[in-house]
Amino acid sequence: APSHPIPGCDGLATRIPGLALVIRTADCLPLFVWDPRQRVIGLAHVGWRGLTKQLPVRMVSFLSHVYQCRPEDLRVGIGPAIRACCYEVGEEFGQWFGSFVRRVNGRWICDLIGVATQQLLRAGVRPVHLVDCGECTACDPSRWHSVRRDGETGGRLLSFIVIPP
Repeated sequence: APSHPIPGCDGLATRIPGLALVIRTADCLPLFVWDPRQRVIGLAHVGWRGLTKQLPVRMVSFLSHVYQCRPEDLRVGIGPAIRACCYEVGEEFGQWFGSFVRRVNGRWICDLIGVATQQLLRAGVRPVHLVDCGECTACDPSRWHSVRRDGETGGRLLSFIVIPP
């Protein structure tokens, strides 16, 4: 089991008790997945690029194929991430995210949480098993790091998930 970062990797999964999966984010969504039936966990770093490549759907599909998880059994949590209130984008985002990009007060904003939620529901995750913490990383500098607010040299949030041994 690697104890160092895996370059170029945005999603991890395991069924090994005691092995913690860890990601770093600062505006991107940390996506936590737990299957209580198969006792499998997953964790993904989901930014706009990952959403264009259907990363939440790919995580559900991977868990189904590799660990025989059923999408309807998965419990999914979305951690602190930049929200539509603060995520200003270019008009071109509309080609990828459609109605989740809209013009508000002369600026284009994107609802990444809405995109991720839609992808998860389409992949078969039950709405009752999907929980969003509702926290915007860009809104509260006393609690969260944000690349949009602080730049690339700012801090990062560590998110982890583990099956108790």
